[in-house]
Amino acid sequence: DLLFPHCAFFFSGPCIMTIMNRANDPKLSAEEKEKRKEVEMVKLLGALEDALVYDAKNKQAKMTQRADIITA
Repeated sequence: DLLFPHCAFFFSGPCIMTIMNRANDPKLSAEEKEKRKEVEMVKLLGALEDALVYDAKNKQAKMTQRADIITA
Protein backbone atom coordinates (compact mmCIF):
# COMPACT_ATOMS: atom_id res chain seq x y z
CA ASP A 1 0.00 0.00 0.00
CA LEU A 2 1.16 3.49 -0.75
CA LEU A 3 1.52 5.97 2.08
CA PHE A 4 0.59 9.62 1.79
CA PRO A 5 3.54 11.81 2.82
CA HIS A 6 1.96 14.92 1.31
CA CYS A 7 -0.18 15.18 4.47
CA ALA A 8 2.94 16.38 6.31
CA PHE A 9 3.13 19.33 3.94
CA PHE A 10 -0.49 20.23 4.75
CA PHE A 11 0.49 20.09 8.43
CA SER A 12 3.63 22.19 8.03
CA GLY A 13 1.95 25.39 6.78
CA PRO A 14 -0.36 25.90 9.77
CA CYS A 15 2.42 24.79 12.09
CA ILE A 16 4.72 27.53 10.79
CA MET A 17 1.94 30.10 11.14
CA THR A 18 1.35 28.98 14.74
CA ILE A 19 5.05 29.37 15.53
CA MET A 20 5.05 32.88 14.07
CA ASN A 21 1.87 33.87 15.95
CA ARG A 22 3.30 32.66 19.25
CA ALA A 23 6.48 34.63 18.62
CA ASN A 24 4.35 37.79 18.57
CA ASP A 25 2.19 36.92 21.60
CA PRO A 26 2.79 39.58 24.30
CA LYS A 27 1.29 37.35 27.03
CA LEU A 28 4.16 34.85 26.87
CA SER A 29 7.57 35.45 28.40
CA ALA A 30 10.67 35.21 26.23
CA GLU A 31 11.64 31.94 27.92
CA GLU A 32 8.23 30.41 27.27
CA LYS A 33 8.31 31.53 23.63
CA GLU A 34 11.71 29.92 23.10
CA LYS A 35 10.68 26.71 24.84
CA ARG A 36 7.51 26.40 22.75
CA LYS A 37 9.31 27.34 19.56
CA GLU A 38 11.90 24.62 20.12
CA VAL A 39 9.23 21.95 20.69
CA GLU A 40 7.18 23.11 17.70
CA MET A 41 10.23 23.09 15.43
CA VAL A 42 11.12 19.55 16.51
CA LYS A 43 7.58 18.41 15.65
CA LEU A 44 7.63 20.22 12.32
CA LEU A 45 11.02 18.83 11.32
CA GLY A 46 9.91 15.35 12.37
CA ALA A 47 6.84 15.57 10.14
CA LEU A 48 8.90 16.75 7.17
CA GLU A 49 11.52 14.04 7.74
CA ASP A 50 8.73 11.46 7.83
CA ALA A 51 7.48 12.81 4.51
CA LEU A 52 10.88 12.19 2.96
CA VAL A 53 11.14 8.69 4.43
CA TYR A 54 7.66 7.68 3.27
CA ASP A 55 8.26 9.21 -0.15
CA ALA A 56 11.28 6.94 -0.52
CA LYS A 57 9.22 3.95 0.66
CA ASN A 58 6.51 4.82 -1.88
CA LYS A 59 9.06 4.96 -4.68
CA GLN A 60 10.43 1.57 -3.64
CA ALA A 61 6.91 0.11 -3.46
CA LYS A 62 6.08 1.46 -6.93
CA MET A 63 9.25 -0.06 -8.36
CA THR A 64 8.41 -3.41 -6.75
CA GLN A 65 4.87 -3.30 -8.12
CA ARG A 66 6.15 -2.49 -11.60
CA ALA A 67 8.68 -5.30 -11.42
CA ASP A 68 5.94 -7.72 -10.35
CA ILE A 69 3.75 -6.63 -13.27
CA ILE A 70 6.57 -7.00 -15.77
CA THR A 71 7.59 -10.45 -14.53
CA ALA A 72 4.01 -11.71 -14.27
